[in-house]
Amino acid sequence: MKTFSLIVPIYNDEVNILPFYQRAKPVLEGLEGVSWRIVFVNDGSQDGSFAKILELRRAEPRINVISLSRNFGYHPVIVAGLSSRQSDLYGIIHVDCEDPPEMLAKFYEEIQKGAQTVYGDRSNRYESVFVVFFRWLFYWINRQIADAPTRLWMAEFVIFTKVVRDAVLANKSTFPFLRAELGYVGYRTVALPYFREKRKLGVS
Repeated sequence: MKTFSLIVPIYNDEVNILPFYQRAKPVLEGLEGVSWRIVFVNDGSQDGSFAKILELRRAEPRINVISLSRNFGYHPVIVAGLSSRQSDLYGIIHVDCEDPPEMLAKFYEEIQKGAQTVYGDRSNRYESVFVVFFRWLFYWINRQIADAPTRLWMAEFVIFTKVVRDAVLANKSTFPFLRAELGYVGYRTVALPYFREKRKLGVS
């Protein structure tokens, strides 16, 4: 039985938490040979997010809750989640369901085939041409000046093994940027294309 920790950053996402859990739980239950945990990491939310995840925790013992002392930002939250548990596999996903939880099952299939990192290639999404151009420009500049390749169009929607997680944390970057950290450590990587959904609840 493999252990799997799914890291879910939370920041003012009260309305998204229950819908996310209702979609993610059946997917996680369907992963054969996996003992799973959802690790909600509250990044100093100012709404009822913390209370909502504590409410879920009382009903579901496979939920873990971390609440940071203030708002640290998205990537430090991911590092806090990855550092909190020892597991065979780790996943990261947004709670707003723009990245569909159902894709996690496809990620896991690739892990079973021998991949060390599997991520969603979000090159298709609902966005203006203006936003798409400047996102492309960001990646282009990043690739020109970075010390190592960056995982393109990743959005931190991913599953990877403990070997990869340990290598990422060992880097001890002062300003962690996960898609760059994953590019730096290497290992066998698979990208699965998908169409990123529109946010249905809350504000981005």
